[in-house]
Amino acid sequence: MCSASQVGGTPRLFDEDDALRRQHPRPRALFRALTCAAALLIPVGATLVPTAAAAPAGPAEATAKAFTAEDPVTDVHGLKGEYFSMSAPGARDFAELGATTLDPDINFPGLTGTFESATGKTEHTTARWTGQIEAPETGEYTFSAIGDNGFRLFLDGNVVIDHWEPDWDKEQRSEPISLKAGEKHDFKLEMFQDTGGASMFLRWEADGLKKQIVPESAFTPPADFEVYPVALSVARNGERLQATFRDRVADWRKVKEHLKIEVDTSPMPVKSVNRASNNPNALVIDLAAPVQKDQRVKVAYDGKGGLKSGSEAVPEIGRTAKNLSTHRLTTPWGDKLDKNHPLPEYPRPQQVRDQWKNLNGPWEFAGATEGERPVFGKKLDEKIIVPFPVESQLSGLERDEDHMFYRKLVTVPKNWSIAKGGKGTSGKGASAKGKRLKLNFDAVDYRSTVWVNGTKVAEHTGGYTGFTADITDALKGNGPQEIVVAVTDKTGPNQPKGKQSTTPAASSTPRPPASGRPCGWSRSPPPPSTPSPRPRTSTPAASRSPSTPPRRPPTPGSPPSPATARARSSARSAAPPTAGSASSSRTSTSGRPTTPICTTWTSPSPTAAPRTASKATSACGS
Repeated sequence: MCSASQVGGTPRLFDEDDALRRQHPRPRALFRALTCAAALLIPVGATLVPTAAAAPAGPAEATAKAFTAEDPVTDVHGLKGEYFSMSAPGARDFAELGATTLDPDINFPGLTGTFESATGKTEHTTARWTGQIEAPETGEYTFSAIGDNGFRLFLDGNVVIDHWEPDWDKEQRSEPISLKAGEKHDFKLEMFQDTGGASMFLRWEADGLKKQIVPESAFTPPADFEVYPVALSVARNGERLQATFRDRVADWRKVKEHLKIEVDTSPMPVKSVNRASNNPNALVIDLAAPVQKDQRVKVAYDGKGGLKSGSEAVPEIGRTAKNLSTHRLTTPWGDKLDKNHPLPEYPRPQQVRDQWKNLNGPWEFAGATEGERPVFGKKLDEKIIVPFPVESQLSGLERDEDHMFYRKLVTVPKNWSIAKGGKGTSGKGASAKGKRLKLNFDAVDYRSTVWVNGTKVAEHTGGYTGFTADITDALKGNGPQEIVVAVTDKTGPNQPKGKQSTTPAASSTPRPPASGRPCGWSRSPPPPSTPSPRPRTSTPAASRSPSTPPRRPPTPGSPPSPATARARSSARSAAPPTAGSASSSRTSTSGRPTTPICTTWTSPSPTAAPRTASKATSACGS
């Protein structure tokens, strides 16, 4: 099963990780016995575009200015990976070694293809990763492992996690372990694969260190594991890859036909290979398409292209390249988006009012802690573009938060004739001339509390239903009015979350959570005596009058939603959460909270007009 995650605005596909590098010894005294293990294997069934059919070769030499200088003789990071066949089904032993690799970390959404490439089998296999681990800072570290099937983790020969069980996707945590910065500890992780899918992940966390995959920089392969000295890095524009060797490169013109590159397990055609014009020790490889930010790039050279570094032939090489690319996967609609006025249309396209205001656009933003209360009248340090989830690229933040604050100053137009001091059409001492002002939210995921000028006006729980707050009595004077929204979404066990998960695993590949995008708008309904129009649903295009605006389709860049919730506008709040809950919220890759959009209208009572809250369109009041 394959899943795409929109966190940070860029989709991440979890699929088979079939790249494998084999090791072959090569004598040379200057480098730790210099060898590299590796032949990159293409996933079964994958089609590799022949490099001969790629674009014509570029100039004889190419510049390497877009790359960061890197010494190919520096210490290599990563782990020695060994892949075995069992002696018999269910033996779960390490009977027959199929291949040895240099793996950067334990982050394998799919190992089935790797096992097949290494051992010729997809089931009844085992793997072992060894090396040393070093903590970046002194502290108490907790390790978390999850895989398919069983696994066990050792540090300095001691069992830290023991889950040698034939189940899958059940995360196991270690006790806190004291690690000192600069101290290396022997590391070993073993796992077995009985039948079905195979995966393995290892994460750690500590005070000041959020739970994350243990990075490549923390690992060092065993001292007797010899790696050929070459530095590989992807340029910042994502269009080129540089290979830097210890000595001057020569005879590179046939390398293209002997080079294979995979990006997130998909073959990447090579356009041309040339020596860098400003570094005779480097080759610059032009790629058929840009590599995206954070993608994993694996490079394999079969050693048969005649390439030389100095006087020696370059052997078979397989390595993961350092990805410096900042290139992002975008759409024409996202590129053309007006960040000051995103999705500006009226939330009910068939009932447009004369007086309303859309609050999509820049809001002040701040991450928070659980139970933290907002400080009113204080500007927040960051900016977020509403209604996009905080994890998305279009939000401008691209990060994960469990608790958040949103803040915006809104000035109510004088010609709206809003009642003052609670004297409105539905308040105490109602005036026939004054109107009430209502703030509507189409979706805030998951728990939210809303204040206007420091006065709490609403609390709500649920990321798929809208809610409304009458804010008339909270208004102050004619100047800017402060709206603050606190959002919390920890994707807990007792809230609807679909495929969202805080621990995405390989076999089920659920979507990582995304957090609240409060979407609201406010309006001023007329006196209750005004007759309400009959609610209606969508009008067929054939019968729609020329004056009726068409319903807007889901906007690319908005988080997708598997369901649509309908709710009538109401001044009441639904299922109030704990007062003062921290600000943040999270929806799945499908979307986080949508920030308020203020809309005012003077026509009928809102209770008569049903409103559809759809996360698919993020147009506050979709």
